[in-house]
Amino acid sequence: MASTIFPFSSPQLPLQNEVGGKALSLISSTLAELPVPAGLALGVGFFQPWTESIKSRDEWRTLLVNPSRAHCDAVKAIAQQLRFTEAQRNQFDEAMTELDGVSAFAVRSSSPEEDLEGSSFAGLYETFLGTRRDHLESTVAKAYASMLDFRVMEYKTQNALDLEGTCISIVIQQQLTSDVSGVGFSLNPLNNCYDEAVINASFGLGEAIVSGMVTPDNYVVEKGSMQILEKSVSDKKIALKLATDGGIEQIETPEPTAQALTDAQILALTELIKQCEVHYQLPVDIEWAFENDILHLLQARPVTAYVPLFPELRTLPGESKKLYMDIMPLT
Repeated sequence: MASTIFPFSSPQLPLQNEVGGKALSLISSTLAELPVPAGLALGVGFFQPWTESIKSRDEWRTLLVNPSRAHCDAVKAIAQQLRFTEAQRNQFDEAMTELDGVSAFAVRSSSPEEDLEGSSFAGLYETFLGTRRDHLESTVAKAYASMLDFRVMEYKTQNALDLEGTCISIVIQQQLTSDVSGVGFSLNPLNNCYDEAVINASFGLGEAIVSGMVTPDNYVVEKGSMQILEKSVSDKKIALKLATDGGIEQIETPEPTAQALTDAQILALTELIKQCEVHYQLPVDIEWAFENDILHLLQARPVTAYVPLFPELRTLPGESKKLYMDIMPLT
């Protein structure tokens, strides 16, 4: 079998259609020496035996004609039971030596159609946190099967994306025991200000924010002067943490109204957000985590909900803003 598994430390970037947007971003960030936890991507080609098996079935042909919830659920259930061929297992076991010593893993999808400008698929694919090594194969099958979820197929149908070309890559990454985590934006999505970084933060794993379980703290930082402009501290009563037997569990936070990040951490995170924006040359939305006061980058993707400005209309950081308007004379 040709190489279809791509460690984050790969010396060259794979193609987008080989590993999907999320994995490509993580590999690119690693090559740029950004602080990404170790991991690898099982490429689209790695799953060719599974995908060929799925697409040879009558259930798949029925789904293409009518991608209803029932038909998607039927094909998804079949995919969840798939297991590695001998060739897949041999390649997988060899690649996993890159992660020797890691006791828990985050397993995430990485679709070639995901995390692109104009399409995000945010929250549609499944993520599995705190996975133990002996559960990785079955968990990978569940993550793979999430490409067949009704919500994914419905989104693709609504956005005129090809169902027949459905495929996926899977990211396996070192699981952090996050003390604080969250998301960050290299522009302010509320006012479209390119000079402001916005940070959402809460205790424990970031899944609590992504899933809407908790209202996070909100910080706004002026990127040029590195001045913290706003701090809104929320009542963060619950958090998610790794369970001792694998997976995650919900806990009560001991100090729910405490500021999740120190001012020094807010500024360090803003610097990382700026570095990501420079690396990708566009506004970015990142996921991040602090573990033992060390900052890690978990994901970086294009911001999809903002108003792009021509370079001629932008002011340099710290300069006074210019107001533009269109005037239509009446005759």
